[in-house]
Amino acid sequence: MIDFHAHILPGLDDGIQSLDEAVEVIEEAKNAGFKKIICTTHYSNYFTENEQKRKEVLSGLREKVDGIELFLGNELYSKTNLIEALKDGEASTLAGSKYVLFEVSLRNENPKFKNLIIDFISNGYKPVLAHPERYVVFQNNPEKIYEILELGVLLQSNYLSIEGFYGTKCKKLVELFLSHNMISFLGTDVHRTKDFYPNVKNAKKDIVKIIGEERFNELSKINPEKVCRDEEIELPEWTGFKKGLFGNYK
Repeated sequence: MIDFHAHILPGLDDGIQSLDEAVEVIEEAKNAGFKKIICTTHYSNYFTENEQKRKEVLSGLREKVDGIELFLGNELYSKTNLIEALKDGEASTLAGSKYVLFEVSLRNENPKFKNLIIDFISNGYKPVLAHPERYVVFQNNPEKIYEILELGVLLQSNYLSIEGFYGTKCKKLVELFLSHNMISFLGTDVHRTKDFYPNVKNAKKDIVKIIGEERFNELSKINPEKVCRDEEIELPEWTGFKKGLFGNYK
């Protein structure tokens, strides 16, 4: 498997803080079955280390581990001048590809959300929205995800969402997204040792129950590998939701 979303470069964001901790969490990743990790350090108004600094930290980490491949990336937060930051080498695409992982506020709907997506696409980037199941706007109205998919955005869900790690609403929503073939990638969004990688095995079982082994392999191996090779990924053929008598979606 390839971990598409991980905060393991030590001391660069709110994830792993020390080199020893990074080595420990990578051992957990290997034990969970991961062969490659894209290191998606936060890039935002608060976390502003440039690509050169991240490359230096990544190089130091590579020297301490074996049996796993590590790639550079970012999880971009919706701040101003993201396109400029990408072109200037301040921010990073995923594994040097045209794909970019981004997030917006979990709690508040961003009025410039669509504009950000259009900016990415018009400048030749392939936007991937991180953990859509965690956003309150989609929890309150799941059908709003249609607008994002129709713009050409790919979606990445977190493994532990299916386990209720982020709450019941998040769990129900990721089940809905998976069952309607809306997700293209899976990632751990790991920020620390012990809580994330050791629980991937159970998460995989629950995800496979919904989408099957073949589709799971696409989300956890095939599609992430295509990103690492900068190959084209087609949008999944998703289906719309049905609203039940009591307002629940299925």
